[in-house]
Amino acid sequence: MTRSLSVLELFVLAMLRQGLTTPYRLMVDGSVSLGASRPVLRRLEQAGLVRKGSRGGRRKQEFNLTATGRAALSRGLRNLPASAMPADAESVLRLVALMVVYGQRRAGARSWRCSGVILPSRR
Repeated sequence: MTRSLSVLELFVLAMLRQGLTTPYRLMVDGSVSLGASRPVLRRLEQAGLVRKGSRGGRRKQEFNLTATGRAALSRGLRNLPASAMPADAESVLRLVALMVVYGQRRAGARSWRCSGVILPSRR
């Protein structure tokens, strides 16, 4: 994948890594709507970052990270603070969640400035 991943794409990859492997689980436990998760999963699959897994009961389609997807997630998480800050509230919250969960910090930074709000970094 040559383009950088969006915050939502990184968030979905991270949630897959955490075990939320179906669009339904992403909706219930990750607060990503079905209308957002399905197109993202389709793009990630086309890019070779995820692959379809088993199809469970009630037509549940599971998705799994590929080795390329794990590498893209790691790269994306390392570059997260350096990437442009999103403007919409949902993306900002997902970005903060990724930073908190994965302990990402901009080198030497003690805080991130986000739409006029300063978010303290984890120590």
